[in-house]
Amino acid sequence: MMTGAAKGFHDRFPWRWALPALAAVCICIWGCTDRLAGGSIEIGNSGKVTGQVLTLDGTAAANARVRLLPDSYDPFLADSLPSAWSVSTDAEGKYEISDVVAGAYNIEIRDSLGGTLALLTGVKASGLAEGQALPQPVAKLAEAGSISFAMDGESGEGYFYLPGTRVFTVPDSVSQVTRKVTLLGVPAARYAALIHMVPGISARNLLGRPISTKAGTELMLGPYHAWRFLRAVTVNAGPTGAGLKAGLGRFPLLVRLTSANFDFTTAKSNGEDIRFSKSDGITPLPFEIESWDALNKRAEIWVGLDTVAANNPTQTFLLYSGLPEAAVASNPGAVFDTASGFVGAWHLGISLKDATGIGNHGMDSGATPAAGLVAKARQFDGTGRHVGVRDNASLRFGTGDFCLSAWIFVDSIAANNQVFAKRSAEGNYEVQLRSGGTLLAALDQGGTPGLALHGATALRKGVWYHVAFVRAAGQAMLYLNGALEAGPVDAPQNADTPAELSFGDDPAKPGVEGFRGKIDEVEFSRTARSEDWLKLIYATQKPASAIVLVAPAE
Repeated sequence: MMTGAAKGFHDRFPWRWALPALAAVCICIWGCTDRLAGGSIEIGNSGKVTGQVLTLDGTAAANARVRLLPDSYDPFLADSLPSAWSVSTDAEGKYEISDVVAGAYNIEIRDSLGGTLALLTGVKASGLAEGQALPQPVAKLAEAGSISFAMDGESGEGYFYLPGTRVFTVPDSVSQVTRKVTLLGVPAARYAALIHMVPGISARNLLGRPISTKAGTELMLGPYHAWRFLRAVTVNAGPTGAGLKAGLGRFPLLVRLTSANFDFTTAKSNGEDIRFSKSDGITPLPFEIESWDALNKRAEIWVGLDTVAANNPTQTFLLYSGLPEAAVASNPGAVFDTASGFVGAWHLGISLKDATGIGNHGMDSGATPAAGLVAKARQFDGTGRHVGVRDNASLRFGTGDFCLSAWIFVDSIAANNQVFAKRSAEGNYEVQLRSGGTLLAALDQGGTPGLALHGATALRKGVWYHVAFVRAAGQAMLYLNGALEAGPVDAPQNADTPAELSFGDDPAKPGVEGFRGKIDEVEFSRTARSEDWLKLIYATQKPASAIVLVAPAE
């Protein structure tokens, strides 16, 4: 439907299809302004607005041009305004604007000599006596800035403008090719609207939430400026958090959303409009929604961070929601990326799919979904019920590096309880719980006795534990909850076997060494994960973790 503003433009300027001919104009700026503090101001019908303008060094700004502009003013149309609404400051930098009728306004101030600007927003005229004047806060002139953004999803027709200012642009041939729009001469202020007007067709606000510009700087709008809601996610990798000694790259970080840190009414019913970016607001971050439960106000999302800085308690990235037309963008393969070494990632919830995209999907053999550490896990009863994964070259590690990890929850301990195993006559690798509740990681070659790493900690029932079996440069280690449990020892054995990989049982001894409890979040990598990596997994994923904080953002 054609808006009133668009219809008015078409009625007055029927040459809207000639707009591309204005390309030579490129950027059209008629005066601009800077930010003033101050809230709403009310004046009566035909009242007055008075104020004073200073330079940044505090001296009076004489002969500065002051204009009263309706807050919906379209600078491209440049409708004529009462002459009394355009005045100059006197020798003391003071001004008086008369004949102000009821309405909402901005006050624009420009120093024609220095080229500096000021802007007062939120001036509301109503309800006071005839001729009454209300003074404005002192305005200080400052350098203009600019706003740039990509034209992704936008046509090159029409023009772009900031309502209530004199700032607009008509896309030229360069911006059409680069698909980038730049508004120059932008005063430092907070803006709730940036309009793309296609005359006779539409007028659309590109901003889902207000933006703020600073004097003399360029504001780059990222790809998510249309999303209405923004939150900041902070990772504490400092001494009071995960305590990382070295930085990590390409790390899948778990973000838990609850009613305490996220308003689920700000997102679509299944989280289709959720997005993440780096703190710059420009660089997208891949993510996977493992679960989204709007009814119970709970979600678990994996975000692929390109770096996690060492000893940094305040590394922050951004979470967006609130764009009804957005389609789902959850991308597990970009989070558990094969380029960063992942060859299998199984959430073991309702779905048994491999998140890496390789296709090492799980096959259910009686293991049932149950409440897990992250959303759902799989429940095993020790009778041979398991999750199987067909053999694949990606799951054969030879004598190279690897990291095999999982979260386990013990219900009871019998003899040997297999967390996972890949066993045949050619060889075997496995992690199991021994009869005393301690861990064993084993690597056998060609059916001969091989490597065995024995843990010393007796695991308790009813507690979630993170276990990891790592081989790095021929040395093997067993980790428990991010700390070294056994090793390092020499591990030259070949980890190749054509057997099926089994979670919760031993494929060579079905029903004999079955696990009794729950297994969740199994990750296999063709790279050796560091102790810091495993420490961060434990610190950020353990129950009641407070290492990842989700909070409102500016």
